[in-house]
Parts: sequence; structure tokens; C-alpha cells
Amino acid sequence: MFMYQLLYTLLFTTGVLVFGRGFAALNTRITCIKLFMQAGIMLKLRSA
Repeated sequence: MFMYQLLYTLLFTTGVLVFGRGFAALNTRITCIKLFMQAGIMLKLRSA
């Protein structure tokens, strides 16, 4: 559970930093989130 907390904190910080760089970076952030979600789903399927 602690790992998830750490991961979400890291993601939130990265998101804030990326968003702070400008609206143009929003597309990159969305792509990163999509890739991260896909990776998480893959890991869940593999471990299941």
C-alpha cells in the first residue's frame, strides 16, 4: 500500500511540474498517463 502512495505522489508531482511548463505540455502528460495506465493493466493481467 505504501508503494502505491509513493507512486501517486510521484505522479502528482510530475503532473504539476509538467503542467506548470505550459498548456502545450498537456498533450504529453495525457500520453504519459495513458501509457502508465496501460502498463499498470498489463502488470495486473500478468500477475492475475
